[in-house]
Amino acid sequence: MLRLAIVVAVFFTTTSAFAQGPSFTPVNASDRQEIAKVILGQMAAFKAENGDAAFAFSAPNVRAKFGSSETFMKMIRKNYEPVYNPRSVEFGALSISHVGPVQHVFVLDPNAVAFVALYLMERGDDGRWQIAGCILRPREAREA
Repeated sequence: MLRLAIVVAVFFTTTSAFAQGPSFTPVNASDRQEIAKVILGQMAAFKAENGDAAFAFSAPNVRAKFGSSETFMKMIRKNYEPVYNPRSVEFGALSISHVGPVQHVFVLDPNAVAFVALYLMERGDDGRWQIAGCILRPREAREA
């Protein structure tokens, strides 16, 4: 449980710049598809051990926090096994919070333990969706 608290703390600090007032517009069906592609693209890059590609899906605040793809990948391997090496992935709701869109992704880790990954999304200056943070928590039965 302590490890999960540390993981959540890491991404809460990572999203601090994002939480200070992003500009975003409501998401439409096309945005939902693009957001899913970004998340799946990063997971595919993790699986391929392509740290540069995985890091490129991150928003500027995440890239600034970790500085390099090597540092980012070390943190992911250590703390984010369910999204780094998922046994299964299922997309849930996409909600809008005070910090922007949050994509709920249900994953099973390699040992079939269920988690919810809450991906905080941000639209970049180029119009593309980027991952501004991820909060990982155990999945509760009522979320099934």
